[in-house]
Amino acid sequence: MCGVILSAGASSRMGRDKALLPWPPAAPGSAHSPSETLLSAAIAALQPFTQAVIVVAGKNAVNLAPVIAATGARLVENPAPDRGQFSSLQVGLAEALNQGFDAAMITLVDCPP
Repeated sequence: MCGVILSAGASSRMGRDKALLPWPPAAPGSAHSPSETLLSAAIAALQPFTQAVIVVAGKNAVNLAPVIAATGARLVENPAPDRGQFSSLQVGLAEALNQGFDAAMITLVDCPP
């Protein structure tokens, strides 16, 4: 089984990439600077239960690549992320099949692990 994390959204309402938001969030007024992101935490949450983790990125792929590489996950790019979340699901599941998996656990990157 593999894990698939959908992370190709533009985060237009957030103003910055949600995948790279710090996790866990720092308490108000705290000087604590979390070293993890939503993406790295999501990857870490799936790894104990899967043989591989695939992250589907879009135009943000270059920004997510260092986090993905550092965690041992695999990056796959949705060539048409403007088509919506379902297109990212299709890309992720196609990659899972290409890697020989017949089952996948799927999550969105912006769901706190």
